[in-house]
Amino acid sequence: MVDQYSQNHNDTAFKAYYNYRKINPKALDLSSRLIDSDQKEIGLEELIKVNRGKVIYLDFWATWCLPCYQQFPYIEALIAKYHPSEFMYIHISVDDDYEKWLSVIQKYGTKENSYIIKQGISTKLFEQLNLNSIPRYLLLDGKGEIIHLNAPRPSSTQVENLIVREIQGNYWYGNQSPRKHLSSVHIHFKEHK
Repeated sequence: MVDQYSQNHNDTAFKAYYNYRKINPKALDLSSRLIDSDQKEIGLEELIKVNRGKVIYLDFWATWCLPCYQQFPYIEALIAKYHPSEFMYIHISVDDDYEKWLSVIQKYGTKENSYIIKQGISTKLFEQLNLNSIPRYLLLDGKGEIIHLNAPRPSSTQVENLIVREIQGNYWYGNQSPRKHLSSVHIHFKEHK
């Protein structure tokens, strides 16, 4: 019935939502090539693999995107809050001007884990994600699997709940040492005695 409605009506908002709901995270093309601030190239899939065991928060942004800049302070707060062995924040710019991108990441101090996508917005991944607006965030679990195709922005309290839940879930898979987490829980309980 939904397919029939989609075929018979020119409702672009409905079609975009419906197509988004049909995305299979395991079928996404992660072969996009990324370039870092030292002009070293790495594949997105490879970057995810080398960070296995960490919760990964992918941020698709651009230098011309004001809402993207507005998230920078919240991004820094998230990065500071979690241990690098538990959490990785990766900035992926959709810009096509490498020098402008490099200037912006140097100005805002976001060079670490920042990449520009080599193919710009014309990648199969962007087509599959129906990525037609930014900022856009994806959340991956410690196994490198996409668990949220449209994660909340860093300024949202919801994103912290998702990250904490995934970090705690990683302990049960044996991907992380629970020592840091358990000590913070212990402190939390002490405060409430």
